[in-house]
Amino acid sequence: MANAATKSKYDERLYPRAEEAAVLGSIILDPACFVPVAKIVGVDSFVIPEHKIIAQTLFDLKEEGSPIDGLILRNRLAENKQLDEIGGVEYLKKLVESVPSSANAEFYASKVVDAAKRRLAVEVHKTIGDIIESDCSANELLAEIHKKATGLEGYFEPIESSAVVINLADVEEKPVEWLWHNRIPQGMFTLLAGDPGLGKSYLSLDIAARISRGTSWSDKTDLPENKAPLGSVIVLTAEDPLAQVVKPRLRQLGADLSKVSAIESVQINDPDRGRYETAIDIANDLPALRKAIKPDTKLIIIDPISAYYGKDTDNHRDADLRRILRPVCKLAEDTGVAILAISHLNKSATGKAIYRALGSIALIAAARTAWLLTNDPDEPESDRRLLTPCKHNILVKPTGLAFEINDGRLVYETEPISTTSDEALGGSTVEVVKLEQAVEWLREVVTPGNAISSTELSAKAEAQGIKKGTLQRAKKPAGVISYQLKTDKGIQWFCRRDKQ
Repeated sequence: MANAATKSKYDERLYPRAEEAAVLGSIILDPACFVPVAKIVGVDSFVIPEHKIIAQTLFDLKEEGSPIDGLILRNRLAENKQLDEIGGVEYLKKLVESVPSSANAEFYASKVVDAAKRRLAVEVHKTIGDIIESDCSANELLAEIHKKATGLEGYFEPIESSAVVINLADVEEKPVEWLWHNRIPQGMFTLLAGDPGLGKSYLSLDIAARISRGTSWSDKTDLPENKAPLGSVIVLTAEDPLAQVVKPRLRQLGADLSKVSAIESVQINDPDRGRYETAIDIANDLPALRKAIKPDTKLIIIDPISAYYGKDTDNHRDADLRRILRPVCKLAEDTGVAILAISHLNKSATGKAIYRALGSIALIAAARTAWLLTNDPDEPESDRRLLTPCKHNILVKPTGLAFEINDGRLVYETEPISTTSDEALGGSTVEVVKLEQAVEWLREVVTPGNAISSTELSAKAEAQGIKKGTLQRAKKPAGVISYQLKTDKGIQWFCRRDKQ
């Protein structure tokens, strides 16, 4: 089976039927591209018999000064009694249908030339093998090989490299633009990692819903940048069915469904197989994804990203992932669209959070920001979820968030959390105080009618050995509420208790 697959790939590189068809289809569709294409490819570069006939006819028409279009080409082929030989009018139509436009004609032409050079290399390899097996002397043998090799000089250009140097004085500085302020940057690649079943997909769809309506983020601040930019979202989801899961969740989250699109597959136009659909993979189908981006697209969700690497990718090899993820990051940069990739965690129970994303470290390295979604380590059986910053080299003092999923909606706690990703994975060594004890302590410290700053309260709790997560959960049963207040020091969080 492997041999057959290898042979198929080998044949495609030597006999590029699809690329040859695309070149010819582009010329028939748009005769203006003949001249730039002819600077790259000649009749001898075509190997498929019907394509070689069509190419020769096109070049003949051009040399005669005749205009080129489908009708003229068909008539000339008929005059030469070659129309049936190339598959008739239907095949000419098929060539035109094989390309949506002539924009990539020169690219396809370069692929045709590359294949022609490869066939030449195979032919020379066989010829040299024949020379070696002959009865000539060693000197004659080397002379013949040298002669054959010398004859190849006109077929390739020496590979040269030179550094592309940019003087930093000429680089225009640009501020980071945010999709979600200080959490998800625009035009960059962001990673969201966590174990299955915690709500990563739910969280990503909540983000999509807020963008679709242009509503505020969950941070609960009155800063103008806390509002989600109004726009559309593209979703790639390999684990949740659209009709039964994705759409109902978005509807419950209050999304404008007309602003959210999903890509289930890509359509391929193959001259041999016709039109067919196949699963999208980011290794080969980024051009298709780029075409799906609209002027108002703000976010692309890839859930989970490992499902879209392609069958030939080993996600544990740095080289494989870097090869795939570099163009993904470039797509985000070129379009200004934020790309949010979702990943599961590996099975390691130890180690820093930054090393826990599934697969090679190249995944976390590609992300400009990375977030970890976990259970509350203090109360792992509860529904409380922690979203903590795992990688934040462009963020400014990032804080985490805590939420629960109730009745199809994400209910965020009013205050941010300062728990780190390593602590969220169970790395904290501070003694855990039971929830009941924390509730009683809060009732003693926060007296009815009196307010205390959240900073002061957290410091007092820490001194008592009460962890931040435990403190947050104890507030509701203790009757303590958090609220924001503008002071001479800016916006600050306070806590109060209004009843006994």
